[in-house]
Amino acid sequence: MRWTRLNGCLKKQLEESNISTIYFTSTNGTNNTLALFKRWITQYYSKSVRIPNAREWRENGLEIELSGKTYLLEVLFSPSPSARINANRIQEYLDWRKNPKTVTSDFDSFRIDWYKKKLPKSEY
Repeated sequence: MRWTRLNGCLKKQLEESNISTIYFTSTNGTNNTLALFKRWITQYYSKSVRIPNAREWRENGLEIELSGKTYLLEVLFSPSPSARINANRIQEYLDWRKNPKTVTSDFDSFRIDWYKKKLPKSEY
């Protein structure tokens, strides 16, 4: 399968929404969500927005501007069980394991803590 166009309807929906944060759970490999987002921006905004390697900004997020609106990009570590394979190469995970307040040092607990830090608090 070969993609020739990404979803153009998303541009209008994004611009008319109150979305302020865009989350990515895939930032490695050739067809990861961040790479597709970069291609989408180029295709529908006719410009290249510099988005550095996710390792550089995943701790604090990255602000970008599209059509006068600012969006925060955030990285959530993949919920996939296979994501554990590279856990020992993720600096944030290694730092988290060294924290004396860390009760368990498994990658799943780290991801839960990361998601709690990055995702908005529920109103329910």
